[in-house]
Amino acid sequence: MSAPLDLHLANDLAAMAGLIDAVDRFGAAHRLPADIVNALQVAVDEVVTNAITHGYAPGARGEITVRLQHRPDRVEAEIEDDGAPFDPLQAPLPNLGLPVAERPIGGLGIHLVRNLMDRVSYVRRDGRNLLKLVKNLDNQGRVERAEMEVIESSADGVAIMEPRGRMDALGAKPFGDRAVELMREGSTRILIDLAHIQYISSAGFRALLIAHKHSIASNGKLVLCGLSAEVRRMFELGAFLDVFTICGTREEGLAKAK
Repeated sequence: MSAPLDLHLANDLAAMAGLIDAVDRFGAAHRLPADIVNALQVAVDEVVTNAITHGYAPGARGEITVRLQHRPDRVEAEIEDDGAPFDPLQAPLPNLGLPVAERPIGGLGIHLVRNLMDRVSYVRRDGRNLLKLVKNLDNQGRVERAEMEVIESSADGVAIMEPRGRMDALGAKPFGDRAVELMREGSTRILIDLAHIQYISSAGFRALLIAHKHSIASNGKLVLCGLSAEVRRMFELGAFLDVFTICGTREEGLAKAK
């Protein structure tokens, strides 16, 4: 068993990039399989983002501690914060059966965490929230590091957005804002190629839903393609497969978006 990795963060979303990079390096150092690292990144992203966003009064300063531990048969993550008492395991589950226009995005994050992790537990101790996440290991492998960027192009009158890396709390909003901006500029037919997305969090789904609603309002078309097995699983967990128009390849997506 190796020594744990302890990370101390301010309650500021700007700290998220360094945190996710640290999880990435942790995964590479222990030769963890890519699917394990992806699940861990999404879960830590969701929990810490939630603590920063909802756990503190405006302007209040706090500290969030993340401890990562690699054991022979599992990976553990402990997220501790000094924010307001909150047990996410008691939060109501999202209603994934509602039509997209009536579906709030709230609650999706902890739903993803509970489905991606093998065990999740919470305690309030010494005035701090402590959430423990456990992911079991069953194989070995390497993980590639990826930053969030968006490549834009067009073909046959269809605007193509190709996000690459992690569609997380930091990258999702600029991406979504850009998609809406394209529509307002007149690009009502948009293909979003997700082939190079490492993982997508609830913030990413929020951005896609906003773009989807703008597309409907402008009588346009928004098509997704290139979902990897891991990203597709996230769509399944969030019950989004029937919400969006999804194609296998870019060629199929272009034909559908015309």
